[in-house]
This record gives sequence, C-alpha cells and structure tokens, in this order.
Amino acid sequence: VLAGGEFEKEINDNIDDFTDEQCLGVVDWAKFYHETYKFVGVLAGGAFFDNSGTPTARRVSLLSRADSAKAAQALAKEQEKQFPACSSRWTQQDGGTVWCDAGEYPRRIDKPSAPGGVVAERCACFSDVGVNDQRRLYDGCAPHSSKCSTSKPKTNV
Repeated sequence: VLAGGEFEKEINDNIDDFTDEQCLGVVDWAKFYHETYKFVGVLAGGAFFDNSGTPTARRVSLLSRADSAKAAQALAKEQEKQFPACSSRWTQQDGGTVWCDAGEYPRRIDKPSAPGGVVAERCACFSDVGVNDQRRLYDGCAPHSSKCSTSKPKTNV
C-alpha cells in the first residue's frame, strides 16, 4: 500500500510481490519515520519482529533486498559517470531524437537494476562506434551518426 500509493486498498504487511526498489522505499520510509518521531518500540509478534522483538526472516529479507536495490543504484550512478547520457528531445511534430557531442555516438544500453527489478534502457554517449549486445544501435541509425531518431512524429487522426 505505502510503496504502491494505493491507499484505498486494505492495509497489510505482505511484501512478497515487492520489487527490491519497493523494499528500499519501505526501509527509507521507516528510517525517515524513526528520525522524525520518538521511538517507543516494535510491533512484536508481527511479520517483521517475533514476540520477543527479534527481527524475523521476513525483516532480514526486506533489509537484504533493500541493500540489493542500493547496490544497483550505486552501479547505475557509476555507469552514468562512465557513459554520459545522451541529450534528447521529443516534439509531436518531429518525434524523438537523441544526440551526443561531436565525436561521440548514441547507443542504447541497459540500466543496472536490482534482482527482480524491471530492466530498462537508456541512451549513453560513446567515443567509439563499437556495437555489441550491451551497446545497441537505434533502429535506422547509422553507426557513425551522432544523432538518431527514437520515435516517429505523432500524426493527428
């Protein structure tokens, strides 16, 4: 409910279908909560702490999955330093375009994601024209082009 923003649904503590990124969101929310409000204890006998207040396997899993998401975020930041993002523009008239500075070439690469996370791609600029499974050309774009079309213009129907 909290991670998905679905406040009208019944509140529960089931995180089985959460992505690692959503687990990190829960952990970050709990950190904010504990930094903002006075700590009075844990909900013993629940999903995350047993009757004696000891963390359960579900809590350990939540923290582990949040750590995986943090590691994926750090890897993504490192990747963005190593392979700068392309400039991009989209207009209804022209569609989408990506481009790089002179001497660099736009390629589609996968963003690092935590296990169980959604694989997404981004545009990165490379100083060589190399293409491989990790560095893909945009459809219809020449390897030596520093500007590529990513989508067609929208036409009025």
